[in-house]
Amino acid sequence: MYLPHSMPQLPIAISSKFKVKSKQALYGDVMMEMDWYVGQILKTLKEYNLNKNTVMIFTSYNGPWINFSKHACSACGFREEKGTSFVVSLRVPCIVRWKRTIQRGQICNKLVSSIDFFTTIADNCKLSLPSQKLTVLIFYLYCKGKK
Repeated sequence: MYLPHSMPQLPIAISSKFKVKSKQALYGDVMMEMDWYVGQILKTLKEYNLNKNTVMIFTSYNGPWINFSKHACSACGFREEKGTSFVVSLRVPCIVRWKRTIQRGQICNKLVSSIDFFTTIADNCKLSLPSQKLTVLIFYLYCKGKK
């Protein structure tokens, strides 16, 4: 399953169930709702006994945007915002839950790219990779989808 949440992007979307629930204004409400969704997915995986053989990857793709009042998140002291080549655009959260493979609470400060997930998951699912270089294949599939 691939679940991209567009909720924290402008315009910010929030359901009435979570509106005005956090102490961090609208953006905090969005984070609460996304956290609830992740909890529902974990609960369902456990209910169907799929949680022991499932890799869950929770990540972002570009750091915070320019500060829009209380609707933005923090760059935590780093310079600039998403869309730049400064460190804040490159240092985004990545949480991987992979029971029996990654120890709970383990922290890794090494660089990783989301393209690395593709080969790791394919290998663990015993899927053969195409002979083309991945970047070319991904670009081809992206362009094909645009038609």
